[in-house]
Amino acid sequence: MEIPPPPYWTASLVWYWTSCCRVSMSLNAVGQEITDAFNINTQQVTAGAVSVTQPIYLGGKLRALYKTAKLASDVSNIKYEKEKEDLLISVEEAYWRVLSVRHKQRLAEKYVKLLQQLDSDVNAMVEVEFATRSDQLKVSVKLNEARMSLAKANSGLSLSRML
Repeated sequence: MEIPPPPYWTASLVWYWTSCCRVSMSLNAVGQEITDAFNINTQQVTAGAVSVTQPIYLGGKLRALYKTAKLASDVSNIKYEKEKEDLLISVEEAYWRVLSVRHKQRLAEKYVKLLQQLDSDVNAMVEVEFATRSDQLKVSVKLNEARMSLAKANSGLSLSRML
C-alpha cells in the first residue's frame, strides 16, 4: 500500500500556514519593539511638574477684590495719619499745660512773697497799735491760702510733667 500524495489543497494550506506564521512572528517582533520602547528604566528617572493657572474671567471678582484691597489700604493710611495727628495734638496740649502750670506756680510764689511782706508789715503795725489783731489774722489766713495754692501749683507741675 502506497500512501497517496496529499491533496493539492493541503499544500496550499501548509504554505498559507507558514506565511501567516512568518507574518505573525514579524508582527510580534514589531509589537515587542514598541512595547520595549515604552518600558522606562525607573532607577534613574526624576519627575516634576509645575502648574500655573490664571482665571480668565470670574464675574468681576478680581476687580472687586482689587478695589477692596485698595480701599482697605486707604483706610489704613487714614487711620495712621489720624493717630499721628492725635499724638501731635496730645503732645502740644501737654506742653502748653506744663507751661501754664509753670506760670501759675511762679505767680503763686510771687503772691506768697507779697503776702509774707504784708504779714510782716501788719505785724509791725499791730505792735505800734496802728492796725488791729483782726487785720493781722486776715493777712495770716490769706498767706496760708497762698501757700496752699503754691503747693497745688507745685503738685500740678510735677503731675503735668509726668504726662
